[in-house]
Amino acid sequence: MRERSMLFRGAPFLILLFLPILMMCFSACASAEIDSIAVSVTPPAVGQAPYYSASADGADYEIYISSAGGYRDGVYWYDSTSGTRDFSAFEAGHIYYVQVLVKTSEENAFSPDLKATVNGEEAKIDSNAFPNNADRYTAVRLYFYTLANIDSVTVGGFELPLSGAAPDYDLSAGDEQSRYRIYDYTSGSWKSGVSWYDVTEKRVLGEDETFTGGHSYQISIVLKAEDGNLFANDGTAPTVAAQLVSDTRTDSVSVYNPFPNTAGGYARFAGLKKTYAASCRISFVSNGGSEIPECFAAPGKMTFPPDPEKEGLRFQGWYTDAALTEAFPSGASVRADTVFYAAWGGKLEIYAFDLTSSDIYRGGTFTVNGGEEKDWEELSFAEGDILALEAKPLDGYSFAGWKDSASDAYLSTETSFAYTVTREHTLYCVFEKIPERLAGDADGNGETDALDALLVLRMCSGQTVEPDMQNADVNADETVDERDAMLILQYDSGWDVTLK
Repeated sequence: MRERSMLFRGAPFLILLFLPILMMCFSACASAEIDSIAVSVTPPAVGQAPYYSASADGADYEIYISSAGGYRDGVYWYDSTSGTRDFSAFEAGHIYYVQVLVKTSEENAFSPDLKATVNGEEAKIDSNAFPNNADRYTAVRLYFYTLANIDSVTVGGFELPLSGAAPDYDLSAGDEQSRYRIYDYTSGSWKSGVSWYDVTEKRVLGEDETFTGGHSYQISIVLKAEDGNLFANDGTAPTVAAQLVSDTRTDSVSVYNPFPNTAGGYARFAGLKKTYAASCRISFVSNGGSEIPECFAAPGKMTFPPDPEKEGLRFQGWYTDAALTEAFPSGASVRADTVFYAAWGGKLEIYAFDLTSSDIYRGGTFTVNGGEEKDWEELSFAEGDILALEAKPLDGYSFAGWKDSASDAYLSTETSFAYTVTREHTLYCVFEKIPERLAGDADGNGETDALDALLVLRMCSGQTVEPDMQNADVNADETVDERDAMLILQYDSGWDVTLK
């Protein structure tokens, strides 16, 4: 009993002796093992001063505020490229690492297999960075490659939209340093980073389609900065200036950000955008005139080539329909593929002509298409025009015919003539005076004598002569023969005969 009593009496001492150990055991059992931590720090930006602020994403740990050994508020920046921690601003192309001190709360400890991220990227854990009770303190380290700003872009090697041509998807981008490239984005309406959009029809142009003259098309190009670069930005959007170079021109283009990949204000992706109107295909039908080759014209005021030529006719302008009913006004614009048709015509002068006296403006008048009677008229005509001509002889004149001045041949001897105009020339409406009748005056010299009887006898004997038959038929039997010649001789000799 005594021994047992002694042991019992010593129990409090043993409890006191092992109390710290028990407390440590209970304490260890109560502490949290932190196996991952996340730290956020502003990444380096070219030209900016180092950022000495960070946050630790967790309730069980925090940034350890230390300003010793190059640390400032628990953050340490080091330029690995130049080997210094004393710099006032980040430089393009330099490699930097940031080291952030992290401290656990009193009741917690970092686990041996602790993992860490800085700005979402896996970071190195450096427990020796602050070797004071390493289970309470650690440092996370991440390397940054400082991105170089791209403030200008040139994309080239494409053709402007041309009616009937296929879209160009094979473009080139990048300067001699190759700091950026066309991003090979092929889903949806894109092909190798290029998209064409028909603004006129409000739809994406398919790869197998061709441009339509006069339609507006928007080309969009996605660019990606190569590693180590970014597009100059104001923190949210690119401010880069860009040029889009075709085979014939260089245009400034708008820059936008087609993808929301701008974490931390960095523009790694940018897009170019430009709208063009497709050139119109212009064709010419010369309708028998000199040939004019097909060409292309930008939508807008139409500039025509030199006029075609056609023998015997004048060029009278371009029409937009084969029937030549829709004239194309001077200075008008083209907005789509267009076929132009040439109209031909000229001037036609018509004169009344007196064949008897070789005078014009005598012998009669004429009308054109039922209009006013005239003895001269100048008409403008189109090739193929049909004119309704009507001759109107004056009293004492007869109509001889419609004579072509160029060939000196009669085209018609009818007073009513439907004339199809095919060339520019002069047309005569020919009249001749009806001579007054003198009985017996067979030779038409204004006298009745033996020579007239001789002319009739020569005709009767078969000689080739042409007496005035009306004057020669003096006995009015409607036949010119020897009896008429005898009466003419008797009349010339003074006989008492009557010539009818």
